[in-house]
Amino acid sequence: MEISAHKVAAQFYPPQGQAASWLLRFGEYMVVNVIPYAAPFLIAITLHRELRWQMFRWGMAEAEIPPPKPGAARGNQARKP
Repeated sequence: MEISAHKVAAQFYPPQGQAASWLLRFGEYMVVNVIPYAAPFLIAITLHRELRWQMFRWGMAEAEIPPPKPGAARGNQARKP
């Protein structure tokens, strides 16, 4: 919305500088052509730990988590005879 508003406002005012014009065109390109297609992949990589590990080897995979030690489930209580 902001990019569209700037484009409409630019039609009413004198020409903008090249940097401002380029920034508006770049922002519009990102909003229309990049973000809708890249967002699902970025969200999946962010939320899915195993996928992220398989792609980049970041974090720890579920299969690599060491099994619990025997007796750890029972706690540190010693058995009395």
